[in-house]
Amino acid sequence: MTAGARVRTWAFLRHGQCAGNVERHLAPSLDSPLTSEGAAQVVGVRAAVWALAPARVVASPALRVRQTVGLLAQEPPTPRRGEGLNQRQEAPRAWSPHVIWSRALREREFGPLDAWTIEAVRESDWAEVRATWGLRAPGGESLAEVGLRAVRVLGSIPGTDPALVVAHAGVIRTLVGLLDGTERSRIGCLRVPPAQLWVRQVPAGRWAALRTELEADVAAEGARAHGPKAAG
Repeated sequence: MTAGARVRTWAFLRHGQCAGNVERHLAPSLDSPLTSEGAAQVVGVRAAVWALAPARVVASPALRVRQTVGLLAQEPPTPRRGEGLNQRQEAPRAWSPHVIWSRALREREFGPLDAWTIEAVRESDWAEVRATWGLRAPGGESLAEVGLRAVRVLGSIPGTDPALVVAHAGVIRTLVGLLDGTERSRIGCLRVPPAQLWVRQVPAGRWAALRTELEADVAAEGARAHGPKAAG
């Protein structure tokens, strides 16, 4: 990055634990709600989000993400003197971001495997599909395809003020892995706990560069067979 290049703060947050996570579904349905534990996880990170004060929130339209954004928008209590505030901190100010709901940030699709449990997938011929960069289940998506659809929308978000992405584990691990320069073969193994906040400084033009890279990845994937070979 050259000196003086514009940099924008991007924060990334997975939704809190949802009912489908508890049931161990590979890809919980769009209407899977937050659990009480998931709501508490979001409340626990709320003050950190307010401290960043992102001007824009770009989020998946799934119910659990909508509930996460709703909880984030509720003003956190101001700590009393001596309870969490030091000399360099201030009580959170009003925060009212512009929220953009985008299906481009939906969870990775696994086709017919969506309803499977994680354990069932691990015991099947599709055990490697979750973490391998170039694999996709029939009717599903590869990690490169997930990254491409997400990068396309993030690259279109105007402004230079901090922005927050609220989405799903598959989306977050792909975006953070790409920004960190993680080897493609390792991105699918990145652990993304519920309601964990990731903050990255993204230089101007980085989303566009990643889009070019991912378009090449997806084109290369299209020329290869995916997943286990059919029986017989």
